[in-house]
Order: sequence, then structure tokens, then C-alpha cells
Amino acid sequence: MKKYGIAVFLSALLPGAGQFYNRNWIKGTLFLVVSSVLMEEVMRNISLSDLLAGKVQSLTEANPLFLLLTLAIAFWSMIDAYRHGKKNPAP
Repeated sequence: MKKYGIAVFLSALLPGAGQFYNRNWIKGTLFLVVSSVLMEEVMRNISLSDLLAGKVQSLTEANPLFLLLTLAIAFWSMIDAYRHGKKNPAP
């Protein structure tokens, strides 16, 4: 697998992990911190047991803006990891 493919996969698992793999430490830290803060805000209003039980009405209790921002950061992290990995291929 190419370097950028691994970076995208890692960013899909954890925003910022692909940037760490690409040795882009500052961006990786920023993606990780921002996504963690946003996810904490989302999870503050949704219990994990409700989420696992599929109680969709509990999702409306959370601020949808934080949920959308969390997803946007995750996708942005994947795109950034791809672009950086594509621009700087492995030796």
C-alpha cells in the first residue's frame, strides 16, 4: 500500500494519525485536539448506552453543529493526509 493510502486509513481511524504518520506533527496535534474537544462535546449529551441501543431520539439532544463539525474535521484530516502523502511519496 502506498504511503498516502496508509495515511488516509490512519486518519479514518483517528483524526490526526495520518498526519503523524506523514511526520506532520503540528497538524496532527491540531486535528487530534480539535476532534477530541468536539467529540467530547457531542458525547456529553449522548450516553454511550443510548447510542449503542440505537435510540435515535437521543441524537437530537446533542448540538447537531458539534456533530457536523466533528465529521467535517475527520474528513478534512483524511483529505489532508492524502494530499500530503501524495505530495511527499515514500522513498
